[in-house]
Amino acid sequence: MIILDFSEVSMEKDLVVSIWLGRFESEEDLEDYTRIDISPEGEEIRSKFQEDFGIEQYGYDMDFSDVFLIDNPESIEDLLLGASYSESFMDEIEEWDEKLEKEYNSVIAVYDYEYDQGIQAGGRADVDFIGTVPYEKRSWYDEDDCL
Repeated sequence: MIILDFSEVSMEKDLVVSIWLGRFESEEDLEDYTRIDISPEGEEIRSKFQEDFGIEQYGYDMDFSDVFLIDNPESIEDLLLGASYSESFMDEIEEWDEKLEKEYNSVIAVYDYEYDQGIQAGGRADVDFIGTVPYEKRSWYDEDDCL
């Protein structure tokens, strides 16, 4: 058995989003997979997602992530349209569609986090790390939109 220690590894990086795609039966299944629970002692318990991909316990802030399911998306663009800041990275991911061999209906996007794809621990066969791309933050109010 190989035991991996990621306690010294920090993958936080501003203006980068790491994207996983998956296939889930329901939103509840997706939420169960990504939920970080709290023990009776008040300690965080890593999610199954974190365990599967070797993400440290405090590896990212769930407040800066998107987790959602879309019924029957026709392309990766359709799937990622619901992601925060997607307009700033959609051009980067267009080429991914050709490379994908599976049909996905779920997104896990973690912002300000650069996942090291060399640390894939396995787990669910229906969740794949797809890639990391830069993104731009936009405020909800942009003067250019009002002209």
